[in-house]
Order: sequence, then C-alpha cells, then structure tokens
Amino acid sequence: MGRKTFDSVGRPLPKRRNIVITRKPVSIEGCEVVSSIDAAIALCKTEEEVFIVGGAEIYRQTMPMVNRIYLTIVHHSFDADTFFPEIDYKEWKELEREDHETDEKHQFPYSFITLERV
Repeated sequence: MGRKTFDSVGRPLPKRRNIVITRKPVSIEGCEVVSSIDAAIALCKTEEEVFIVGGAEIYRQTMPMVNRIYLTIVHHSFDADTFFPEIDYKEWKELEREDHETDEKHQFPYSFITLERV
C-alpha cells in the first residue's frame, strides 16, 4: 500500500504482511517499507497471492500486472477527489458477485465482485 493509504488506515492491517511504498525514508512498526512498486513485488515473489491495497496511484501503476480484482462497489454517489482506475470490462470476466442491501451496519447497498482477467 502507499504511504498515504497507510496514514489514512493508521496502523498495519491485521493478520497479513504489510508492505508500504514511499519515497520518504521512514520506519513503520509492523510494516516493511520500500521505495518502489518493483521493490514491493520483489519481496513477494514466493507468495501465492498478493493484495494491493492502494491508493489511487499504486492502483494505476499496478493494474497492467493484476490478474484478479476483489472489488467492492458502494451503490451511492460521494464527493471525492481520488478514484480507482477505470476498468475495461471487456478484459475481465466476473467470477463471483454478492449484492447486499442496507442494514443496521451498512447505510448504503453494496456489491462484492470478483473479476479475473480474460
């Protein structure tokens, strides 16, 4: 994940390896810190599956190498200044979809979608 995304989360994500990509020379407890996406990928060469957490620039740069997307779509419009890259759905096959309505924990309906590159 990028440093700004890490800062917004405020802590390492539990029960997983956390690699933070930043140009700043910092040390973050509970995380491995690297200066590039290539360096992060090199650390994960033996991993079966690697999750890219974001932010927008990290997503933009890694989309060409991704073969699966676990996508959450919240069915509501929000004011925002950062976005996930556009997905060309001709390049992807939907493997799974879970649609959820609002409930006591969720103010907006949402969908979990798993996409695989064709």
